[in-house]
Amino acid sequence: MFTAGWVSNTGWGFRFTKNPRGGWLFGHEGYGGQYVKGDPDTGLAFAYLTNSLKTSSSDEGVRAFQNLQTALYQSFYSANTTDASRINTTGTLTFTTSQPFVEK
Repeated sequence: MFTAGWVSNTGWGFRFTKNPRGGWLFGHEGYGGQYVKGDPDTGLAFAYLTNSLKTSSSDEGVRAFQNLQTALYQSFYSANTTDASRINTTGTLTFTTSQPFVEK
């Protein structure tokens, strides 16, 4: 049996968390710091993949994901989704920001 060393609310399904605006997200994190989340209110789904193994819940990967999630929602809600030029041929909305994403 593997013991991670921290208390976690795991189960055989999704983990439910809140988005930066207070709505519910469903998803799960994976071993090594990967995350996938879905927002049923907005239809937004996103994933965060790392290129290295991040095994601690207090690791910089958690902060990086939280920063990315916050920036994604800020961009999503500030985007003019009625502008068809912002939607690419696969039907996904593209975002540009004035500042690059930086892990803090």
